[in-house]
Amino acid sequence: MSQSLTLYDIESGLLDLECLRDEALADGGLPEDLAPIDQAIAEYVQREIRKVDGCAAWLRECDMRAQAAEEEAERLRARARLYYEKRDRFKAHILAVMEAVGETRIEGKTSTLVLRKNPPKVEVRQPEMVPPNYRRFTAKLTGQQRGRLISALTNDPDLQQAIIEAKWLDDSKSRIAEALKRGEAVPGCELVQDSRVEVL
Repeated sequence: MSQSLTLYDIESGLLDLECLRDEALADGGLPEDLAPIDQAIAEYVQREIRKVDGCAAWLRECDMRAQAAEEEAERLRARARLYYEKRDRFKAHILAVMEAVGETRIEGKTSTLVLRKNPPKVEVRQPEMVPPNYRRFTAKLTGQQRGRLISALTNDPDLQQAIIEAKWLDDSKSRIAEALKRGEAVPGCELVQDSRVEVL
């Protein structure tokens, strides 16, 4: 018998041997006729046990290595976060200095620090004043609850359509930003624009 049988080979071999034994019995085979087949079956079973134990050991090894890799990845992510936080604090310090002295560009020997304007963003200073048409709400509904709600709103087709077309994500601030950029007043909100430091 080959020393390098796969688990599939072993299972297939065992199936063939079992069929051969059944055929021998059906043909009136005597115990001494079945002995070589039984011996071969026993050898295959031993190989199967060793192969299964080997497969299980390899699977456990993979799990342990994956766990170790995940722990190392988390350690490195935490280390990366630490450096990002240090970078952001230092950038904030540089930004404050450049704004204090009125500089938008500082030249070094090999690098340049430049102030760039960030895209305008909405700052909601008084949420209670924001008009209802600029507020979006999310709710956790089962498919059945959503269907019942849509059916119940037969007298309000606009609201029914709004629920049918509801987005998963709240886009209130983007709608407010668009209105403010068009020059429309949105109570409780204003468009602000700050700066960031870039290295050239």
